Amino acid sequence: MPDSCSVDGCKRPGRSGRNGKQCFVKGLCSFHYGRLMHTGSIDPGQYIQSGQRTHPLYDTWANMKRRCYEIHNKSFPYYGGRGITVCDRWLGPLGFKNFLEDMGERPNDHTLERVDVNGNYSPDNCVWATVKQQMNNRRSNKFVTWDGKRYSVAALVEHLGLPNNTLIYYQRLARGWTVEDTFKQR
Repeated sequence: MPDSCSVDGCKRPGRSGRNGKQCFVKGLCSFHYGRLMHTGSIDPGQYIQSGQRTHPLYDTWANMKRRCYEIHNKSFPYYGGRGITVCDRWLGPLGFKNFLEDMGERPNDHTLERVDVNGNYSPDNCVWATVKQQMNNRRSNKFVTWDGKRYSVAALVEHLGLPNNTLIYYQRLARGWTVEDTFKQR
């Protein structure tokens, strides 16, 4: 972590961290970091274009950045704290505009999803997904291979039309059953 703001001539202190030391997020003091988050640039001449904050996807874009860069955000440990970042194209003065161009409008009942849960927010790793799709893409899921395809246990149970008691299948796998034996047993 840097020990001063990276903006030339800035003498402002960083944010007070949990350990009492000054924190400089992305090398910026709290003033310049706040400007970056709210306007997309540390340059005072750059402002969010008129009407962007009222766009239905503005909060989705802003919250994505908060999870990755604001150390006091409750989700930071699961995103920025794990090294998840937002691509440069979706940051800066044109970040929101570029995000809209790349992602398009959000379909009903969909939210922003990273295809690779360990990957960054970028056009090639983000899609609009339903809650059900997102639940099958969690890091905590147990994944198995069936007929050469990767499934979460819950997704495979649904795919095979088995009774929806996934706990039984998890227990079988934990006991060392093969994937084939686990899911062929009824």
